[in-house]
Amino acid sequence: MRNPPAVVCLLAVISAAPALRAKDDRPKFEVYGSYNYVRFNVESKVNGLPPSLTFNGNGGGGELVYDINRWLGVLGDTGGYWATNSTRQGAAILYLFGPRAVLRRGTITPFVQQQVGRW
Repeated sequence: MRNPPAVVCLLAVISAAPALRAKDDRPKFEVYGSYNYVRFNVESKVNGLPPSLTFNGNGGGGELVYDINRWLGVLGDTGGYWATNSTRQGAAILYLFGPRAVLRRGTITPFVQQQVGRW
């Protein structure tokens, strides 16, 4: 061996390559679920008067994100609420979808998303 430091450096690079590749791995799918409490004030637009009709809504929701590549994903978000008061009851269902741009750096992953859909 003519140049042992070069051989040692080459072996270090070869042995570190799998660890460096593993750092770039990311999940293809991301899943999120939640419980939500919502209070609906039906006539809250009347100035100076308290709302005359309110509903307490319990429900839940979830998101599914498919990551197309390292920085772009497609998001689907859905939720449902069941609301009641002393005299009435009702339900609301929402579904939203859109793109999500992600900046994957270190332990904090900031993202921006735009959703469109229907209540």
